[in-house]
Amino acid sequence: MTKALPGWYADARRGTGERWFDGDRWTEVRRDSPAPPTGIALRRGLIVLAATFSLGIVAAGALATVLA
Repeated sequence: MTKALPGWYADARRGTGERWFDGDRWTEVRRDSPAPPTGIALRRGLIVLAATFSLGIVAAGALATVLA
């Protein structure tokens, strides 16, 4: 069986927020869930995604040219 890594996980008991798992057991440490990205952070993520996709297309085209 795979052991879960320590970290913040959704709090199933409360139904909201997150609870710290120390790698062996659940602790009583809780926090509110982080807010989803908005504004600049979301825009930056979309720009990075578009740039990565574009570079992938260019690389695939270059590889196809070399292999042809």
